Amino acid sequence: MASTMSKNKRTHKAAAVKALTNAEAYFKLQKLDSAIKEATQAKNLDPNLPNVDNFITAYKIHKAMSFKKNWYVVLDIPECSHLSIIKKRFRALALMVHPDKNLSAAAEDAFKHVKDALDFLSDPVRKEDYDKSFMSKNKAFAAAAAAKMPETTAAARKAAMEAFAAKVAAERKAAKAAAKIRKAAADAAALEAELAAAKRKLAAETAAASRKASKAAAASRKAAETAAASRKAAEAATPAAAKEAAAAAARSAINARKRREPISELEYAIHLIMKYSPNYMERRFSVR
Repeated sequence: MASTMSKNKRTHKAAAVKALTNAEAYFKLQKLDSAIKEATQAKNLDPNLPNVDNFITAYKIHKAMSFKKNWYVVLDIPECSHLSIIKKRFRALALMVHPDKNLSAAAEDAFKHVKDALDFLSDPVRKEDYDKSFMSKNKAFAAAAAAKMPETTAAARKAAMEAFAAKVAAERKAAKAAAKIRKAAADAAALEAELAAAKRKLAAETAAASRKASKAAAASRKAAETAAASRKAAEAATPAAAKEAAAAAARSAINARKRREPISELEYAIHLIMKYSPNYMERRFSVR
């Protein structure tokens, strides 16, 4: 089975080569339709046949030039195409029909034709006049066709115009609806932004209040600690002050007594010792 498939493949390839050879022969006889037909058959028999697409393209360019000298037909693009499309199509065709890439006898002249088309359509003035001629021809053709239309098609034309008007109205309505949707989306986005800003502001104010409360609490604690330290210092200083005050009072009393009843220095000393250290005499004169 494998050998049969291989044999069929070789047969198709040989037939494809023969068809392409016939296409070249037809081209040399200027039988362009037959050349295109044979080359297309060769491609169908063997899609992988080298240069078969390039051969077909070269034949079609020659046919376009022989049928009607229309540069747009030569380049196989719509009439009144933009210059960028023309240049892009020229580059693609040049790779296919350049004599260095295409071994067909049609390649050299085909390349010249596409180059002439590019040169002509690249001139803005000539291209403008050329496109205007196409537009005037199309308008004249449309007017002639409309004049030849039977009156029974008037209703169809009217219906088509009404359908077109309805389509335009629907498109306008859809555009208005889309504009409303975009406006609503923009308003919603703005509202969301305002809400987010308000949340950020509230969070900042809350954080500031928290920091302020923390500072106040710290100040309160510090004040409480200062007050406690002051009380402690006052409590520590109170006995000494009291003793000092009592000693001063005693001294004042003794001085007053001395003024009333003069006493000796010894009596004064004993009086102080007995008054402020009652256990002194007991400790001093105790029997051991």
